[in-house]
Amino acid sequence: FNDQTYPRIKAIANISGNSLNSVVNELVQIAVGEVISNMNDEEVSRFAKESSAVLEEWIEEVNKNGLGE
Repeated sequence: FNDQTYPRIKAIANISGNSLNSVVNELVQIAVGEVISNMNDEEVSRFAKESSAVLEEWIEEVNKNGLGE
């Protein structure tokens, strides 16, 4: 995070009582939704395929090496 982003996200976490990680995940979900809403059908399809491929790759890596720290 940079010097503008971190204080804002940390303030949201502090006020909400949620962890920094959960706040960041929620904000990323919102941002991804906004990006997808601005895609055309072809881009959404490409995004879905790429997202699925990345998930499969990540699962393989976790199964091989564990989650780590």
